Amino acid sequence: MSAVDSCEPQVIRALEKDGWHILQKPFRIRITVERTVFADLCLQKPANGIRKQILIMKISAAAQLISDAGVKIVTINLESEEVVRWMR
Repeated sequence: MSAVDSCEPQVIRALEKDGWHILQKPFRIRITVERTVFADLCLQKPANGIRKQILIMKISAAAQLISDAGVKIVTINLESEEVVRWMR
C-alpha cells in the first residue's frame, strides 16, 4: 500500500461537498490471485434518482499526464476544499 498524500483530507472534504460518499479507504483491487493493487478511495454518488456512480480514486499532489481515455482527472482547490473541474 502506498503512503497517504498530504492533500488527502482536503480532497476527501471537497468530494464530500460535491455529494460523494466514501465506501472504502483504501480500496483493494484484486487483479489476479498473485496481484493486488490499491486505490486511495472508493466513492459513491447518487445519480439519476436510483443509479449510482462509483469512483475509484488515486490521490496525488503532483500533476501527472494520463493519456488513457478511460481516466478522468478532477481538479480540487485545496484551500476552499472544493471540486473545481472534472477533465477527461
